[in-house]
Parts: sequence; structure tokens; C-alpha cells
Amino acid sequence: MRGLLGKACWRARWVSHQHGWRWLALALLSSTPMTLLAAATPTEATPHAVTVQIEGIDGEPLAAARTALSLVSYQSRKSIGAARLERLLGLVPKQIADALEVFGYYHATAQTTVTPRAGDSTLVQIQVDRGAPVRVAMLDLKIEGAAGKNRRIRRLLAEFAPAVGAVFDHRHYEQSKARIERALLRRGYFDQQLIEPRVEIRRETSLAEVRLHWRAGTRYLMGTVTFEGGQFSDAFLQRYIPWQAGDRYDQQRIEALQQALAAANYFSMIEVIPDLPHSHDLQVPIRVRLTPAKRTAYNIGLSYETDIGFGVRTGVERRWLNRHGQVLAAELSMAEKLTDSSVDYRIPRRSGAEDFYLAGVRYRDENTSVVDARSTLFSAGTTIGRDQWNGALSVNALTGSFLVGSRASFDPRRNSHMLYPELNVARFYGSNRVRPEAGASLRVTLRAASSNLQSSVDLLQIRTEARGIAALSPANRILLRAELGATETNRFSLLPPELRFFAGGDRSVRGYAYQSLGDRDAEGTAIGGRFLTTFSSELEHTFLPGWSAAVFFDGGDVFSHGLPQFRFGTGVGLRWASPVGPIRVDIGHGLNHPDSNFELHISAGPDL
Repeated sequence: MRGLLGKACWRARWVSHQHGWRWLALALLSSTPMTLLAAATPTEATPHAVTVQIEGIDGEPLAAARTALSLVSYQSRKSIGAARLERLLGLVPKQIADALEVFGYYHATAQTTVTPRAGDSTLVQIQVDRGAPVRVAMLDLKIEGAAGKNRRIRRLLAEFAPAVGAVFDHRHYEQSKARIERALLRRGYFDQQLIEPRVEIRRETSLAEVRLHWRAGTRYLMGTVTFEGGQFSDAFLQRYIPWQAGDRYDQQRIEALQQALAAANYFSMIEVIPDLPHSHDLQVPIRVRLTPAKRTAYNIGLSYETDIGFGVRTGVERRWLNRHGQVLAAELSMAEKLTDSSVDYRIPRRSGAEDFYLAGVRYRDENTSVVDARSTLFSAGTTIGRDQWNGALSVNALTGSFLVGSRASFDPRRNSHMLYPELNVARFYGSNRVRPEAGASLRVTLRAASSNLQSSVDLLQIRTEARGIAALSPANRILLRAELGATETNRFSLLPPELRFFAGGDRSVRGYAYQSLGDRDAEGTAIGGRFLTTFSSELEHTFLPGWSAAVFFDGGDVFSHGLPQFRFGTGVGLRWASPVGPIRVDIGHGLNHPDSNFELHISAGPDL
């Protein structure tokens, strides 16, 4: 018996390439780590507790080997008989060899040493030699038909893994093949066939040859769309369909329809179903199942931003007033330094899902160390959305009174009336505006007013903001922002604070108080300016899921004459990717006298 339990060496026996399904199963199982426990069975005459140690491999190969070993599965028992232990030890070389083939190692061997220990304990040590890996010598990928010219599919072919010269890892091979087939399906090649799936492993030379030839077939087309369960007519809902019947099929268009319906805020549940079984003449009919949302929505909550202090926000929205989808919304926000209330009416246009006529009124009462202003704004206009472009054109009437800069209780308030058109244009790059790994945005605002047309002053103003985000690694992003603005006016003193430029605060130059940068009066208090230039650079590192730390460097100035005198600020911050969007807490330090203080900044909102 001692001879049976002594040191033994087995050579692995190889499994035919036709059993490829077993590689995929082992790859899936390899992600489950096993804990070494004593293995036993109470039915044998001579009990032994077993501890298994595997050396020579680590990481995923080690996890796959543990999963494949029958001996490891007995470690949850208190004892194992000698006969059963001997049988399980005999399975070790083949089970190790089979497990490592998934990772491209076809010449793995295992030597097993069995050492009795004190009491009824037995130590089983398995020394694994992976041997030389099998590498890809030839890679022949081909897609017949027009699909082979598609840019996305050509890129997937070029990125196929494992590439020539790489270890033939079956997991990477299966993933690359599945990506190509999924891309064909997303583009409407529903009759695709893999006509030559061939992988030849040459064990004697440790080389692999891969041949994958697809016949894509004819691309299907977008068919008619039918809506079920909604509160609106099909004629109204047609505006959300981003294609014409007969356009080439693309799953991205299906997703765009779902996103457009969700953005409309009319529905609580949306299902967009390509009805392939009822396709006719290569056209795929689309079924859309809708469940109406609650018609009236209420919201109330607490808020805090460093710039305006603690506050409460409440609002009500009538999501659709009638069969035309018109919307009425009212909102009230009351904070320590700002009260803001608004009522908006929105009328969907026939031209597109993001096109509306808008009318609204807004009252604003702001009281900070720089601005004391009360104003009412009436506006009417239209919005246009196309792909990632958004535009808005409006006519605005602003009336109110204000004091800016140092002031006493007896200082007379300035009255101002402005009638001006405003054009806003925005362009977004990337799939996620809230917290993208990479993306960019550009916003431009133009305003104009004339004292000959019911305005207190002449005005011509432009303001631009650009943002960019780039991923340096899976855990690191760099965020950049730049802002420029210019104003031409004949009487700056009568220009209301809503139309002046200020800088400093949470969304401007951190390290400086809200609205603290700009031209100053005789008492040294900021009064805003005609020109704006600010920038920000930030490096963000994710240290836990949903949590990241940041370091930043900001700079900028607001001025009316000459060149800017830049103020700089730097600091650190904490980020939380909350369910409602990113929340930021920053501590900034102004680097320039006399504003070299530490400032706490708390803000929320999308990165782009």
C-alpha cells in the first residue's frame, strides 16, 4: 500500500481536437476559485484527510485546474479511503492537461507527490509543467458579400484574437468569433452561415491554423412599425422613428427608437421587438409595446451647492395635457442665496422627436455678496435636435432691478429692460453624457439687443464652452474644459447681472468664491466684466466602483479692458457616481493674492 501511495509520475494523455466543447466549459468554470479543504469519504476502511497543493501555474489556469480535478471535489469530506485516493490520483495528469488546453497549452505534464503527515492527514503536491504553448501560425478570415466591406466588421476581423504569433487561447478565439457573428446580426445579416469553421492543432510543431469563412447572405431591411398600448395615435408616434421603411436594417436604429421614446417621458415601459418570423421580402416588421407613465409627476427634495447654499426644490409636471403630447411643468427652488421659479409649456413639433415649441416665464431673486437682483424673464422659441446636435432659438424679454458690487441699504437700484433673441447650439461626442469614459462637447450661445428695440442697452454677446474627456487607463480619466466669452455694449453699467460674465465657484475657477473674479469697484468687490476666459484640467482615479478621487488645476479671469490677469487655483476632490448623476466635493486653494483661501465646492451634474 505504501508503494501505491509513494511518488509517481504520469504523462498527460491528449484529447482529440474534436472535443472543443470541453475547452469552453472549462474556461467558464475557471472563473470560480476553489478553497483548499480537507477531503474525505466515510465509507473507506482506512481514513485519510487530504490537502492538495498545485504548483507551477497561477491565476486563471490554476483556478481551471482546481475546478477540473476530481480530487479537489472530495476536500469537503472528512476522510478518503486509500483505494479511492489511488484512483483519483490516477486521474490527475489527464484532468490537468485537459484544463490547460483551454489556455493553449497542449503539452502540459503533472507530477504528483503524496506525503503522509501526522495523524490521518495526507498532503498531495502536484507540480505542473505547462510546456511550450501552441501558437497561431495561420489565420484565414473571410466574409463573403457586402458585409465584408462594412467598416465595423472589417475592424473586428483585423482585431481578431488570437492573432498570428499569439498563444492559441480558446477563450479569446470563441469571443472573437462571437463578436463577428453578433455584428453581422446587428446589421441585419440574419441568414449568415459559417461555411468553413476549421481549427487545426499540430501538436508535434505546437502550431495552430485557423480558417473561418462566413457567407453573410443578403442584408434585411427595416419594415413597418406598429405601436401597441400607447395613449397616442400612430400618426403622433411616427415622429420618433429614426428610419424609413425600406432602409437597411441596423440594430442601432432599434435602440435609437427606444431611447427616443424613453426621452419623451410619456411611457413607463417600452419594448421594441423586431418581428423576424413575419419578415416578408427581406423587410423586418417592428412591434412597439408601450405602457403609459403616470400622467402627473411630483417631485420634492433638498439640495446643496456651495455657490448658493442649502435649499429645497419642488416641482410638478403634467406629462401630457392632450392627444398632441403637450407638456406643462412648474418648478420652485429656494436656497439661501437664490430663489428661482419657472413655468414652461412645451408643444411637440411634427419634424422630429427632439423638436418643440417652447414658452415660459421665470422669476429669479439672487442675493450674494456680489449681486442683489430680482428679475422676470419671458421667453418663447423652438428647439431642434439631430443626432448629437441640439439647437434652440428664442426671443426673450428680461425685466428687473439690480445692484452689483459693494452696496449699502440706501443705494438706488438700477432698472433694466432687455428684449433680445438668443441662439444656442450644442454638439456632443460620445454615447454617455453623464459620466463617459471618453467624449467631448461644444456649446455656443449668441445674444443681441438694441436700445432702439425696447432694450436699455445695445448688446452683442458670444459665449463658447468646450469640454473633453479621455481615458488614460481603465481606472484613470483626464477631464478638460475651456470657456471664452465676449460682450459688446454701449452702457455696461445698465447691463443686468444675468448678461454679465462672472468667474469663480463650483463650475468655474475652483479655489475662489462664487462670482469673485472680475472687474472690481472702488471697494474691491467684483462687478463682472465684458470678457471671459477660464480653463480647467482634472485627473480622476477610480479607487472603488462608483468612487473616484481627483486633482485639478483651474485658471481664468473676467475683464473689460486690456489683457486678462489670470488667477489660478488647485486642489483635490472626491467623486461619487450616484444614481442621479455624479456628485463632486472639491477643496480648492487660490494661488493668487488676495484670494489665496481654501474653498469648499460641492456640485452635481453630468460631466459633459
